[in-house]
Amino acid sequence: MTWWSKRWPRALEALGLSYPDNRLVRARALIRGGAVDDLLVSPGEITAWVDYPRKTFGVSLRVPVLDEAAWAAESGRIAARVGSLAALLDDRLPEDMLSLFPGEGELAVECPCGRGLCVHVVVVHLAFADLFEEDPFLLPLLRGRGREELLAGVRAAMPPVPEAGPPVGVAVGDVDVAGFFDGDREGLSAW
Repeated sequence: MTWWSKRWPRALEALGLSYPDNRLVRARALIRGGAVDDLLVSPGEITAWVDYPRKTFGVSLRVPVLDEAAWAAESGRIAARVGSLAALLDDRLPEDMLSLFPGEGELAVECPCGRGLCVHVVVVHLAFADLFEEDPFLLPLLRGRGREELLAGVRAAMPPVPEAGPPVGVAVGDVDVAGFFDGDREGLSAW
């Protein structure tokens, strides 16, 4: 399990989930039983249908989309660290992108059952974590930037590559090795 898919369920704690909690056990059982349909991630929202005994619930999880200034700062942070850029290019989420995870009060949930943090919400939240395990670019998408947009922003934030100047140094063919040893070829054999 990746660090980012382990980190995602912590957002439920901000909504009042504590451990141990039976909703987690029931949610996992529902996911294993195929109760989640049409899970969709779009900027600012995760939606899915949860088949629960006797009824299907349309669930929505919402987070604020980051504005241009926040994305510029995020792109600059990534561009400044080679390890972060390498992680993204290797389809991994760099740990310095923690700011994309929902903070206190940023996650809003909606379920027609009307119970707030219900098992249906937990199901969608954990089903997203399972998808997120395989595709770390779902979190930036949720915050407003798809994979290509994110990478383009990082490329734009990278410092320009300096132009190549004339070569520095001496070409190997221009070195007078024999003259270096004053014509003493025995000195060459010592090397």
